[in-house]
Amino acid sequence: RDRKTIMLNRVDANSASLNVFINVAMLLVWFVYLHLLLTAYLRQRKPKILINRGAGIGMNAHCLISNMSQEPIYVQSILAVLKTEDRSWMMAVTDVESLDQETGDATGKAGTNQGPLSQGHYMDIGTLGNLVERTRRATDLPDTDDPPAKVFKQFEIVVVAAHGPDNLAIGAKRSFRFHPEAGSDDIVPETVETKQISSPWERRKIHRLLHEHL
Repeated sequence: RDRKTIMLNRVDANSASLNVFINVAMLLVWFVYLHLLLTAYLRQRKPKILINRGAGIGMNAHCLISNMSQEPIYVQSILAVLKTEDRSWMMAVTDVESLDQETGDATGKAGTNQGPLSQGHYMDIGTLGNLVERTRRATDLPDTDDPPAKVFKQFEIVVVAAHGPDNLAIGAKRSFRFHPEAGSDDIVPETVETKQISSPWERRKIHRLLHEHL
């Protein structure tokens, strides 16, 4: 009985300290819980655009743009960049280039890749070979019969899109590397994943690119 009385007295004497400790512990638990909820919410809201190749190999592979965001996006522009060792050339390839200009097929929605892209949907912007060739014609290099792999080292696709109420554009990019030693049609992605353009500095940069290529 004496031991029990002593313990009760100690607890009573330190009750204020115990209450403070319990309250601080509860606050930490709630903080961690709210942090996890906020992180999960922001992760779900974060836009994600994928740039892949499919339905073919090498230059005959099609370039596919997929929207893996939780909300629709509006594709504003698609830029293609050809690079040598020391130079680069950029061209907007948003509009579809008809194989037969006299058919009139490349008009309206069928004539452009600009427009809304729903969650989980994708668009086919053409073959890598066609995109490379269109961009190559925009360079100031002399005409040559050499395949692109003999002239250039890298090809890059940049997607610029609007997402939600944000004023700044979002984007994604993926680079492909030519391998001339393996054949004129060999072009492979440099990275496994598409690089998301999400930081404020990068978004301001692609916003300026969008104005330059309107």
